[in-house]
Amino acid sequence: MLRVYPDTGRLLVEHVHVVKKHVKENPQRRVKGGIAEQEATINRSNVMLVCPSCNQPTRVAHSLKAM
Repeated sequence: MLRVYPDTGRLLVEHVHVVKKHVKENPQRRVKGGIAEQEATINRSNVMLVCPSCNQPTRVAHSLKAM
């Protein structure tokens, strides 16, 4: 995981949602023009924890108990 955006509920995960972006050439910043690939954010509901012992994705439940 690269970055978490808690206010929008989205995450930036490496090599998961790669999009193509058109980049304009800028010689002052030494940026070469063309089509570049970069990661895009995904919703937090599409992320699962991985079990450290068996390397399988596991589901996690959340519950609130009234007192």
